[in-house]
Amino acid sequence: MFKRINFLCNDKNKMDEIIAKYWEVKYQQEILDKKMEKIKTQLRQKLKEIPERKFETKDCCATLTSSKRTSITKKDVPTNIWEQYSVCTVFDMLNVRRKK
Repeated sequence: MFKRINFLCNDKNKMDEIIAKYWEVKYQQEILDKKMEKIKTQLRQKLKEIPERKFETKDCCATLTSSKRTSITKKDVPTNIWEQYSVCTVFDMLNVRRKK
């Protein structure tokens, strides 16, 4: 019985440590996500100034492409409703990748 209780206490301490690490890493991730969003915003703004919306370095390539999305599924509504009420949303997609 004593070994079982000791095991549970040790297990609880490990879980406490794991949960504490989780929240620490989650906090760091949120900070990095905010930094990444700022960098993405800067990239988008600069790429919009370039006519071809593409910039290459020796190692990387950044492109900004426009895309669109509809707000309802065509198969779920009659054709006349789709043509009358579907909404097309245009948005930019940023892609940064390493060159091979």
